[in-house]
Amino acid sequence: MIKVTFSESINAGTYCIKLRDTSGKTVSVTKSINGNVLMIKPTANLTNGTKYTLLIYNGSVTDLSGNNVSAYTSTFTTDGTAPTVKSVDPANKATSISVSKTIKVKFGESIKMGSGWIELKNSNGKSVSFTKSIYKNVLTINPKSNLATGTEYTLIIHSGSLTDLSGNKYVYKGSTSFTTYSTYLKSTANCQVTNSKIKAMATKLTKSKTTVYAKAVAIYNWVRNNIDYSYYSSTRYGAVGTLSKGSGNCVDTAHLLIALLRASGVQARYKHVKAKFSSGNWYGHVYAQVYVNGKWYNADATSSRNSFGVIKNWNTATATYKGTYVSLPF
Repeated sequence: MIKVTFSESINAGTYCIKLRDTSGKTVSVTKSINGNVLMIKPTANLTNGTKYTLLIYNGSVTDLSGNNVSAYTSTFTTDGTAPTVKSVDPANKATSISVSKTIKVKFGESIKMGSGWIELKNSNGKSVSFTKSIYKNVLTINPKSNLATGTEYTLIIHSGSLTDLSGNKYVYKGSTSFTTYSTYLKSTANCQVTNSKIKAMATKLTKSKTTVYAKAVAIYNWVRNNIDYSYYSSTRYGAVGTLSKGSGNCVDTAHLLIALLRASGVQARYKHVKAKFSSGNWYGHVYAQVYVNGKWYNADATSSRNSFGVIKNWNTATATYKGTYVSLPF
């Protein structure tokens, strides 16, 4: 609706009022007057991102005494900018998110539903059922049931699934992923998940990795290849100290490996065993287990003979398993 306000009350005159686009084509409109306001309403939606010219010819409007209003011209351009995302809660790559979390996406302008679709998927690609609603410039995604613990989810807002109030369609610019809370993701005294050095290294190692498995393998390989084994008992340095020192025993190596994994949103835990090693000797030993796509993988980074999911430097069949821990008691 185009509104033109005059300095006094008006009447319709005998001449015409026209609305034209940039090609000179006349747009069909209806006209009405309320006091000193002339209202011009196109009979169909105008085209987005297009320049229009309103022409009020001399004699098309008069005051109440019959005096013609002077000719008037006004030019305007319709909105042609697609809505853009300003923020998402939870943020991309966020971890330890509540399983009952309601997802909110804030746009730079008011929006409405479009004709495309919106998806929320877990790390296995399974779609999650949810309801969606819009209030002004905020899209709310509410899963119909609690999300799974310690699981990565990805929100995908496809092109055309939303528009602004002018009808400009949202254009897909990338997805947002987050990981729900699990006790196997938490930070502890010696597994300092939230430490800036741990977080920076975790980000560096997983930068180009798009799956949980790829992230886990990349972190495991780096710890195995870059942390030298040093013999001593129990914890001495913790994850941060071991990263700085570049060496550690089985306990501290596990601290570092698990901290990097958890900082990347990958669930990991400690295993304590008494095992027979290739030397023939029996020792108490600690290693990590990593949870990927519904399965726990062994991850012992103390020997170059081992690989992700495979232990070769001690006998897993004859070992005595002492305990499984979120946080080590020693």
